[in-house]
Amino acid sequence: MKKRAKEKQPEEKPVRQVSFFQCGSVLYEQIYDNNRNMFIVYDTLRGEISIVDKLETETETITPINGEDVELGAVKLPSGVREYMDAETLIEEISEHIYKYLDVSPNYLKFAAYYVLLSWLYDRFHTLPYLRALGDTGCGKSRFLDVIGGLCYKAISASGCVTPAPIYRMLRKWQGTLVLDEADMKNSDEYNEVVTILNCGFERGRPVIRATKDNPDKIQILPVYGPKVFATRRRFKDVALEARCLTEIMRETDRDDIPPVLGRKFFEEQQVLRNKLLLFRLRNYFNVDPEAAS
Repeated sequence: MKKRAKEKQPEEKPVRQVSFFQCGSVLYEQIYDNNRNMFIVYDTLRGEISIVDKLETETETITPINGEDVELGAVKLPSGVREYMDAETLIEEISEHIYKYLDVSPNYLKFAAYYVLLSWLYDRFHTLPYLRALGDTGCGKSRFLDVIGGLCYKAISASGCVTPAPIYRMLRKWQGTLVLDEADMKNSDEYNEVVTILNCGFERGRPVIRATKDNPDKIQILPVYGPKVFATRRRFKDVALEARCLTEIMRETDRDDIPPVLGRKFFEEQQVLRNKLLLFRLRNYFNVDPEAAS
């Protein structure tokens, strides 16, 4: 009697981790709530919202990005969605939040509020400007990064990076907003590499291309396009890069209504705004015509 052939086990599908995924008219955006990474799912045709742990396709399993990036605060994500009424009301709320915790000029306050909104739809555009705080130590540059940068889409805190290499990895991994303090760049090589990231990152399709040290024949393609909020002590020598920066010259504030320390209330308010901004992104993602902005 012939032995029965072993039944073929179904092959396990490869797993891919992403923070955003589009499947036809349905958008999947990563959120982080109660120590869990999940996808919020938005059906743009029906306006329906749900939450899932992963997405199964015919060829792969798609999951949110797991790791310590969000848990330890290196990346700031929404915890869900929250109603915001309309875009004008949302811009006003963003402006009020920035004004409450940061001293910038009235015109720049308006620029910053609109830039925050722009960052949540940046991947629908071909080019972007940058937000930059310019000034010496003790003038509020770090507060600028915390208050404005913390509201932007998937804010990546790169201020603690000792070398530019982690910046490239985080931008590729999360495709969010780079929040960077140039003061942490200790030598000219690191500074020049950051300038390269900024020079290439304002326009889609301009990755940084590098050869690996161990194998010069192996080429790395490093995508750097996306919103950027950063602080510098001096202007750039590159005139074109300077022109891409919406710059606020920071000075010591004489306002006594600004909290000297950012406490629990500040972070709770930012989380509420991020949740509103996520809903804005989901509702307006397909309403932006990239060609109309060119």
